Amino acid sequence: MGYSDKTLGRQAALQFLFGRDCSPDTWAGGFDEFWEMDPLALSREAFEDGERPAWEPESAGRIKSAAVRDHARALAGAVEEHQENLDRRISGAVQNWSPDRVGRVEWVILRIGLCEMEHFENTPAQVVISEAVNLAKMFCAEESPGFINAVLDRLRRGAAKTPDMAPDTGEDPPQDE
Repeated sequence: MGYSDKTLGRQAALQFLFGRDCSPDTWAGGFDEFWEMDPLALSREAFEDGERPAWEPESAGRIKSAAVRDHARALAGAVEEHQENLDRRISGAVQNWSPDRVGRVEWVILRIGLCEMEHFENTPAQVVISEAVNLAKMFCAEESPGFINAVLDRLRRGAAKTPDMAPDTGEDPPQDE
């Protein structure tokens, strides 16, 4: 059983946003270049001995499909647009951790999950959290899925300490469904 287009889109958005976080390049124009680079091939080049891809081989051919690309672009664009507010809210939800101690990949997963819960109405929050946990299982340390689940669930319940932060009222990004 392969991954859905949305799941593959989340994986691609994570790779793009992580790469953007590690470079001075901006969103504008970078997404098209990202697709031209074949992100899965680049990931495979980084494997060490004994490491295997987190994605299923039959999904690799679909990663460049229009549906996957559209969802990845919508997610990455929405995260870029709302990043400042997302970061403030995540900082308020990270309990017993200084935000600068959270891994960069975990932080990008939290941004994607929170952004999808708030700006993509067609996906229930429980599904978004489950997908974020699965991303953490693929790309993060063993303890990260539980951390991602706890932080996103805290944000979903509105239990995060964010007294000075109003909900993001920006426009919703275009939906691919």
